[in-house]
Amino acid sequence: MTLWAQSSSPVASPAASPTTENANSISLNTPADTFLYAAVITKSIDVWNPPQADRLSGNIEELDDRRIVFIENEKRREIPSDRVMQVAPVWRTQVAADAHKFFVARRYREAKDAIAKAVTNDLPRWQQRLLVAEFVDVFAALGEYRVAGSVYLKSLAANQPPAMLLAHMPMNWTSLEPDRMHYEAAVEWLASDDEFGQVLGASWMLLGPDREAARAKLLKLHDSKNAAIASIAMAQSWRLVPPLETSAKLAEWFEFRDRLIEPLQIGPTEFIAERCARTGMIDLAIGQWSRIATMHSNQSHRAWNALNAAARTLNQQNRDEEANRFLTWAEEFRAQ
Repeated sequence: MTLWAQSSSPVASPAASPTTENANSISLNTPADTFLYAAVITKSIDVWNPPQADRLSGNIEELDDRRIVFIENEKRREIPSDRVMQVAPVWRTQVAADAHKFFVARRYREAKDAIAKAVTNDLPRWQQRLLVAEFVDVFAALGEYRVAGSVYLKSLAANQPPAMLLAHMPMNWTSLEPDRMHYEAAVEWLASDDEFGQVLGASWMLLGPDREAARAKLLKLHDSKNAAIASIAMAQSWRLVPPLETSAKLAEWFEFRDRLIEPLQIGPTEFIAERCARTGMIDLAIGQWSRIATMHSNQSHRAWNALNAAARTLNQQNRDEEANRFLTWAEEFRAQ
């Protein structure tokens, strides 16, 4: 996989995967990757007390938009990937491990160069996807949302990402306005044949002059065969609900959000938090911003934005002592 930011071609030949025949020897000699596999949240399950995710371990061979394949206790297992919500990989190359450390340490400029060097065919395809998601986050953390969107579409969406990585798509969930170049890019994304591009473009156009085109595309995406895209498109449509109807819609929004796998909940939560703040439900907004920093700390730039939004809102309410506590908390997520 070649990163778009480094080359106009986002795709390289897939890295070799272990064969079934040599799986046993690999499982005995390679440290195990671990991942969380979420339970399905049905109508009969209390979303406030959902069942715990299963923690599984084994040597992962593949993780894409259809399946996760791994060696567990010397046996090869294959299960759908749509419920995978977190992966702790044993990085197969040292350069990948070092690049990931830069990202975790929020040293974004160093991470950008390191990830670009690490995403090569020396690294298994599934680990390339994880690093590219971090590469996208790096650009978003640096405020380069247009570049982040282009990288996501050309270097990740084009390479079969599992559902959990849709959480890294640099969508607009708030009232943030794109600059001219970003908006022009969004128009192109919306007009593409790719559903990832369509939902990303719609998110940045939904509150602008071409909102009807964005709205129409979202309505079509509600029926996408990709369940994660359909869910995201549905949640994006909430942004068209008039502010006066917010209170009546909250229970529905919370229930829908809480049935998503945890990574995909971050965008809807960002929307709910800002909408609650705008409609005078301050304490509820503060709770939602706190939820982002607590549940989605792996996306440090979004946790940082959430906590600072909470602090600004509290200051506006003359709740300065509480605001200062949020600013102190935000320091945990400051870019280095």
